[in-house]
Amino acid sequence: MSEIKKMKKNEYLLSVTEVRKMLKEQSKEELIELLLDSYKTIPQLKEYITAKYANVDKIEAFNRSELAIN
Repeated sequence: MSEIKKMKKNEYLLSVTEVRKMLKEQSKEELIELLLDSYKTIPQLKEYITAKYANVDKIEAFNRSELAIN
């Protein structure tokens, strides 16, 4: 994956429609690779995916262990 650069205020960003069209043209493997690359580089995405898909019991156990350490 190429280096991610910060977008400047007036730089063009793809619309949701453009992204949807582009994603529909990708294979399942390409979509998985895109998602994993994004997951590795975007902390907010890690938090979102964890909150949406992680086992709630594991998250609660982790939070309890963090509280016990602190």
